[in-house]
Amino acid sequence: MLVLALDTCFQACSVALAAGQLSSDPEAPNTLQQDTGQRGLGQRDPELQNTAQSVLAHRFTAMTTGHAEALIGMIDATLNEAGHKLADVDRIAVTHGPGSFTGTRVGLSAARAFKLVLGCEIVALDSLAVMAATAARIGDRDDPAHAIALDARRGMVHWRLCGPHATTQLLTCEQALETLEPLPTPLIAGSGGALLREIATKRNFTVRTTQPELLPDAFDLAIAAFALHPEPAAPAPVYARPPDAKPQDAKRLIRRG
Repeated sequence: MLVLALDTCFQACSVALAAGQLSSDPEAPNTLQQDTGQRGLGQRDPELQNTAQSVLAHRFTAMTTGHAEALIGMIDATLNEAGHKLADVDRIAVTHGPGSFTGTRVGLSAARAFKLVLGCEIVALDSLAVMAATAARIGDRDDPAHAIALDARRGMVHWRLCGPHATTQLLTCEQALETLEPLPTPLIAGSGGALLREIATKRNFTVRTTQPELLPDAFDLAIAAFALHPEPAAPAPVYARPPDAKPQDAKRLIRRG
């Protein structure tokens, strides 16, 4: 099977092409259930580690804007490097957020278009799950991160523990720190680490931080994609923050005529 992975959720655009076999576990879930214990923290999700696959080609470019303009060219370059055509792709993998409003929609729109044109499968994974795998791959194996935190503003963070059965949650900083209190000196990766460390210090709780510029990478999404079930419908985007303005349904005027 050939998998084309795309990520455009944050300040980067990345593409990867991987070849391999599907996971032999028919029960592999798209979203792992939350483990209320602390066992396994700092370990990679089983869903995100699979040695039976290999990445054939990969592109990663940091950018704050221009994801839509860059993505197609990066896909072409990745396919050409691997000696494949778009028609060879069996499965499209994409991050569906949390992420920026525009960036998240760019990747999802491309994935939906390829699904319609090629008739291929589409799988989706949340961006923090991919970041957990990226952090494990590029970080210190002897001192792995225990959690991923993205600053969601207003005293909130997008939060995911690095271990089996983790889920991504939008929590207050205090709630996030409570999940780590059983650990003596937990290590947090991502842009929310500095904020959490500041708050933890005021509570006499030692928190270490690493990889503040961590972003999801399609390299790790491509490997994870072999263990995911295809989406029955197009995956819905998850944004970094819900919209501040909400429609006032109760005050909506009834149209006549």
